[in-house]
Amino acid sequence: MFYVFSQVVCVILISLLFKNTRIQARNGNVTDRFSLLAFKKSIVQDPQNALASWNDSLHFCQWEGVTCGRLHQRVTRIDFTSTALSGPLSPYVANLSFLQVLQINNNSLYGEIPPQLGKLSRLKALNLFLNNLGGVVPANISRCSNLQHLRVGRNNLVGKLPEELGALSKLKSLVIEENSFTGRIPPFLGNLLRCKYCMLGETIFLEGVLYPSIGWMLPLLQAIQLSDNQFTGLLPLSLSNCSELQIFQLNSNFFVGKIASDFGGQKNIMKIVLDGNNFGTGETDEMNFIGSLSNCSNLQGLSVASNKLRGILPNSVGNLSTKLTFLNFEGNQLYGRLPSSIEVTQSSSVGLKGTIGYAAPEYGLGSEISKSGDVYSFGILLLEMITGKRPTDAMFNEGLNLHKFVSISLQDHVKGKRSTFHGDFEETIETTKESGNGTTIGENVVGECLLSALKVGIACSVESPQARMSIADVVFELNSIRDTLTSY
Repeated sequence: MFYVFSQVVCVILISLLFKNTRIQARNGNVTDRFSLLAFKKSIVQDPQNALASWNDSLHFCQWEGVTCGRLHQRVTRIDFTSTALSGPLSPYVANLSFLQVLQINNNSLYGEIPPQLGKLSRLKALNLFLNNLGGVVPANISRCSNLQHLRVGRNNLVGKLPEELGALSKLKSLVIEENSFTGRIPPFLGNLLRCKYCMLGETIFLEGVLYPSIGWMLPLLQAIQLSDNQFTGLLPLSLSNCSELQIFQLNSNFFVGKIASDFGGQKNIMKIVLDGNNFGTGETDEMNFIGSLSNCSNLQGLSVASNKLRGILPNSVGNLSTKLTFLNFEGNQLYGRLPSSIEVTQSSSVGLKGTIGYAAPEYGLGSEISKSGDVYSFGILLLEMITGKRPTDAMFNEGLNLHKFVSISLQDHVKGKRSTFHGDFEETIETTKESGNGTTIGENVVGECLLSALKVGIACSVESPQARMSIADVVFELNSIRDTLTSY
């Protein structure tokens, strides 16, 4: 009798549990839908009709830009990259309690970052890069304990960075470049042991010295960008400990002394930009850092222009990477001859300036070679690699180019419309599904990664140089795509 009674109790408890779960899910769905509609209501301009599908004809999990979890049907991702949305960011987004990714970069959001976002305990990525947001970075963001990527660069943010951000122990990338922050370099950087990308460049008023132990604090660092600030002092020797470093950009500051870093252990380094400082001591060995670059086979650019370096250009310049496309020593007091191999490389890079289809549009107006021009060329090349179409193909005429073709076709693809691009994209998915170890990667995973790569190509090849992605952001996005693919 007791056994039968126990079974009945168990059945009742399980039924109540499932009923409660269904009620919570239903309530959660209502909350998510209301929060999304509040977000839509706050948008005052949507010229690309990115929110056109946000209506009663579809479940909100099928709305464009929204991703939900398969089991609980709760919103886990909002992604509106380069969709020209304009308006304030609704604080009701903070009620999307399952949200992991909030990505509304390269739009025209204005107003302040809602402090309510600190309620999003599951949030892993907050990307509001390249908008018109003002005010301060809310200290409440530090409550997003799972946050890995904080990207608020190229806005109009002001004030000091809140020290509470040091609590974000899982942070892998911090991108705050091109704002108007004040004060010294944030001391909380020392707590971000997992940080790989640190972009604080062109923040106008950041000052002080770099911590001597910064390289030990951030051993996983892959990119550091502190350009156009007011940093002073010596270059920390500990930066040599960052063995994964790829981008090293400290130009336009007030650093002094020797460039004493040993780059020999940084095999992956691609770009070193130290121009516009006060490096130089007059000592005979101050150019020895060049020799440590001999084993950096991926080095593509080196600039130490406009410093106070003096003496003979070392012969080790001839041992630099064969991938080198940019080398700049001007504005110093160096003498000697460049090896013929370097001279050939320089003339080749100048030749690339006029390559039809790949050259940035501003070059046709007489502009000098620039970093943003290189980004444009890379974007076109990336689009070509994925689509199989060259910018010089006969189909591109009467105002249609590769960038515009992919932009239009990508919008059609997202809306489910078939285009000439559709078949090529599906074929690319099929060929990419086969991974290097003989296993098959999920079609959805490959498709999303290819779409993400195409968005990078589009963001790099926009006509306005100021609106293009920075090379550091390109590296970050492509590494993220690679990590997603290799995890399967």
